[in-house]
Amino acid sequence: MKIGELAGTTGVGTKTIRYYESIGLLPEPARRPSGYRDYSGEDVSRLEFVAKAKALGLSLEEISDILQASSADAVNCDHVLALLAHKRDAIDVWIEDAAALRDALDRTIEASQSSRTDLGESESAYHCPVIERGLHERALELEPAGATGIEREALR
Repeated sequence: MKIGELAGTTGVGTKTIRYYESIGLLPEPARRPSGYRDYSGEDVSRLEFVAKAKALGLSLEEISDILQASSADAVNCDHVLALLAHKRDAIDVWIEDAAALRDALDRTIEASQSSRTDLGESESAYHCPVIERGLHERALELEPAGATGIEREALR
């Protein structure tokens, strides 16, 4: 099959298919006498595997390692499961970090809006002193429970 047919079958774009070939995720396909690439059912399976692995958050490098190990009959499910567990743990950390940032943003917005008259006019070209005065930095340093009074004091 031609590259367009492979793209249609797998849902992976032709540019991405060519890129995967260039980095070795897909082997160089056979060529027709006309010079067109000629893909097989094995290429479809491999490309579908790559897409599924990407959907699970694996990097192209990790996918390449798995493909190389499987072609050498050295693939180990424990290794793949460890990769997936590592991805899950990284997502948990990202979620915690995102929640902490959201809390800091909420505290910055609340403190800035409640003391807006104290902010005055900005002396710079940015026209808003919230970041200039480091209010976001103060919010990041403060514990949520007692932040409001301290933040208001910092605004003065």
